[in-house]
Amino acid sequence: MNEHYDGFAVYRKYLAYKLHFTTDKYDYTEHSGMIHTKLETFTKRNDRYMFHKLSVKYNQDEIDDFMIANFLKKNKAWSGSLLEKESHEIYLQYKRRTDSSSYFFKEDCSRILTTCDMDGIMPTDVVIVRDGQHPILLRHCIGNKISTETLIIMDYHLNFIKDWQEKITDKIVWPNFYKKITKFKPFLKFNQTETKLILREVFL
Repeated sequence: MNEHYDGFAVYRKYLAYKLHFTTDKYDYTEHSGMIHTKLETFTKRNDRYMFHKLSVKYNQDEIDDFMIANFLKKNKAWSGSLLEKESHEIYLQYKRRTDSSSYFFKEDCSRILTTCDMDGIMPTDVVIVRDGQHPILLRHCIGNKISTETLIIMDYHLNFIKDWQEKITDKIVWPNFYKKITKFKPFLKFNQTETKLILREVFL
């Protein structure tokens, strides 16, 4: 454990993740989370106490997941909201999904299969872009019927997002969503073999 983990360290994490999720020029993984900021700048911030409280509430092993979860959910994640109960709930829900990713992936796949059965369509139809419109799977994810993690795992095995990027004509919702999943993808860890077997078990 780093003895220098404190409010300033959390502030640096916050800035790094904010740059990663909200800009095109910074990649957290490429820069190993390193950014240029001064302690003097931090001590002049009115919200510095909030970062100190976060360093007490979440240890070093937790703060990364906390930041990722909140930027994934709220995009810009205003610093003043990070101590709110909602932010903690977002973190807990994220941890539940990622700690049991295969279980939640299977649940989402079963949900997708139910949609296919009800609508009388093939599972492959849910990823097809028709007339430039959002495919069924994307609508499910935007509507919170399946998780972002599930969408990324399915794309890992089936490679359809590249096709979406070429064919979806929407210039507002899709570009923002595409940026979000692209930024989140490097942080998502899952069992590739197990999720591949789940896909076969549910859909074949």
